[in-house]
Amino acid sequence: MIRLAPDGGEEWNRTYGGEEADTAHAIIRTNVGNLLLAGNLTLVTNGTRADTDAWLVEIDPPSGGEVWNRTYGGPDVNATAAAAIEAEDGGATSSSVLSGRGRGGTNPRPGWSG
Repeated sequence: MIRLAPDGGEEWNRTYGGEEADTAHAIIRTNVGNLLLAGNLTLVTNGTRADTDAWLVEIDPPSGGEVWNRTYGGPDVNATAAAAIEAEDGGATSSSVLSGRGRGGTNPRPGWSG
């Protein structure tokens, strides 16, 4: 993520996530002025098995620092947060897509995380 000044000059440049293919799919501004990113974070377990979880991270715009960083999912569920909105109480809700790893392969189903 890059924060630009009004004249287009770079104020800061930050990378969030880990070493794998982590992706932000949506960004919103919260009522307190922070930025909320929604996407997916991929972890490699046992050296070979990729596990993708829905990922939300709140960013402080002036510094680019993380306020908080959370993943939702688990070892047998792949999840992606596709969008996010701020709830009336200041919490967040994200629209997610989940797929489970079962004997029949993956079975995509819509879900909610947040």
